[in-house]
Amino acid sequence: VGMTPSAGRLRLPSQALVGRSSRAAVGPALAPAPVRPAAHPGLPARIDESRFGEKVRWLMEDDVEKPPEWRVLLLSKTYANKANTVSSVAACLAAVLGLAVGLAKAKAQHARDHFFSVVATEVSWSEAMRKAQGLQGRGLVVRVVPGTSRSTEDAGRFNEPESTAAPSQRTARR
Repeated sequence: VGMTPSAGRLRLPSQALVGRSSRAAVGPALAPAPVRPAAHPGLPARIDESRFGEKVRWLMEDDVEKPPEWRVLLLSKTYANKANTVSSVAACLAAVLGLAVGLAKAKAQHARDHFFSVVATEVSWSEAMRKAQGLQGRGLVVRVVPGTSRSTEDAGRFNEPESTAAPSQRTARR
């Protein structure tokens, strides 16, 4: 801000420029056009929650060979519900699947700490689905997935020594 000698008064710099030239013409200014969001044809559409919720589901192609077994997975998403604790989940596993309490608790802890745990394996798809739906009915988040190979008799037992398992649990697993 300064004084101009000819006018003897204080002018702002923008006023000084406008006031000096009466011939300067200012054209009409256009507002910038609104930016439209670009379509993203490469991105997938959102999942329709009304069609694809947390229900047990299996998508199978017709020409695929039948898997040797079906596995029921307990997912760590079960623990998003604060009412589901390791003890309550273990109790559900024991009640629905008939697992020993210690084994059920170990599988519940494994699912919480490692994203999932295999809680049952079945040769029959319908039996695996029945177990999964029984667990879902008690508020657990489970999935039924195909097994790539037949599990051994004691697979998934968390290295439990043979002497601690009852004889009926060692042989009658399915």
